Amino acid sequence: MEKSPSPNTSDSHFSFTINSDDDFNGHRIDFCLAKKFSGQFSRSRIKQLIQSGNILVNDVLVKPNYHLKQSDLVKIDVPDATPSHMKPWDFPLDIYYEDEYLLILNKPAGISVHPASSHSELTLVHALINHCKNLSGIGGVERPGIVHRLDKKTSGLLMVAKTDIVHRELSKQLQERSILREYYTVILGCPAELSGIIDLPIGRHPAQRKKMSVHSYKSRQAITKYKILEKFKEISLVSVHLLTGRTHQIRVHFSSIHHPVIGDDMYSPRSVYQIKDLKLQKLIKGLSAYALHARTVGFQHPIKNIFLTFTSPLPDYFENILNYVRE
Repeated sequence: MEKSPSPNTSDSHFSFTINSDDDFNGHRIDFCLAKKFSGQFSRSRIKQLIQSGNILVNDVLVKPNYHLKQSDLVKIDVPDATPSHMKPWDFPLDIYYEDEYLLILNKPAGISVHPASSHSELTLVHALINHCKNLSGIGGVERPGIVHRLDKKTSGLLMVAKTDIVHRELSKQLQERSILREYYTVILGCPAELSGIIDLPIGRHPAQRKKMSVHSYKSRQAITKYKILEKFKEISLVSVHLLTGRTHQIRVHFSSIHHPVIGDDMYSPRSVYQIKDLKLQKLIKGLSAYALHARTVGFQHPIKNIFLTFTSPLPDYFENILNYVRE
């Protein structure tokens, strides 16, 4: 395949032809384009562009599962960002860093990062629209500025891009695994190895579509590095570094090795009843969030060319559990 220009605000119309020796020959178009433009567009964004008619093959509309063939001419027309229909939300953002290119904020548990078809509640994106005049449009209308996400019940640091260039560069760093992402979590019990790597592919659960699984027949590589920081009688405090960024990765991985994240009502809803200390059990039952916090993020500033690192403290409900078991 001939090298094509990267999509940007000044060059949003381009095309390329599939050759016989291309790695993409015979493969799905959504997979191929997501790989070709890794760090620029997600696979879901590629799918949106195909379904909206902004990506054509031989001047004909195709489906995301279309398999590319030799001599296929792929034309891509990236539309300009459209104004968001979402109403601004005057919500106090806990901002750790901000300049004209990006911002780093500390997301509380209990608020979704962006709207989804399953809910119409106010989200972090609504608050960002209220705070910022401009946000990157790469994520589409529903996810302006969002470089990566955290689950609704997960707290911690989040990167937000204000320009498309910064968004692409930060996404590229994520793809290259050069961004430092450390989480703190509390898990049930303690693994036999006090430090290690969980290397189990993750994909959509074969029966429950809202869940992810290490037993999916369509999975992607997922690598989680961990270290036990404090071991208690029934729970452990763990430092986790993500080497990949799959949906629910930390929760799925620790559940798969039978040490689920405390408070995870999706993957281990009854694990709390394994806790014999009744006071600790009551503390855990009272959680409305996961004991999972995105504590540290570090990255190369795409414009200023300096490495920035930020760390946020654990939420009170997280500390309350640790303070109790430390007594």
